[in-house]
Parts: sequence; structure tokens; C-alpha cells
Amino acid sequence: MDAADPSKTAYIVMSFELTSPRFSVSGLKVGDSEAAVRLRFGKPTSVETNRSAGQTTWTYEIGEKQGPGQTAITFKKGRVIAVGSSYAAC
Repeated sequence: MDAADPSKTAYIVMSFELTSPRFSVSGLKVGDSEAAVRLRFGKPTSVETNRSAGQTTWTYEIGEKQGPGQTAITFKKGRVIAVGSSYAAC
């Protein structure tokens, strides 16, 4: 795909990772509890546990209307330590 050629489609991938409690995204901040995340976003699409790191990651899939993608929220000791999101748009 070549965005310089108007007959072709541009494909954009955007992502971010939040690891500082100074900022929030969709009302979510580093340090929030699992209960607060579930109350705000509901049941995650999937859950992965990394026992050696003591971390659990909840993934929420973003639907086609919003531009397909996902948001991953990582917890340690029941608190958010990172929020990452990515999506693609044509």
C-alpha cells in the first residue's frame, strides 16, 4: 500500500503504552485496582498470567467500528502497572 498514490489505500497502525500514574487513559490510571478496571470496562476478552513475573494481563478487543485493535492492561499485586493499546485504520 502506498499512501502517495491516491488509487491505493493507506494503512495506519497506532499504539501507546502508559506506565506513569501522572496520566490517565479512558479514566484508567497506573495504580488502579483490578476491581476498578472491571467496573469501568467489564469482563476482559482474555486473561494471561506470567507467574514468574507476578503479573496478569487483561486484554480487551476493540471492534471493527472503532478500528480493529486491542487494549492490554497489566497488573501486579492487583494494581495496574501498564496500559497498552493499539489499533489499525485504513
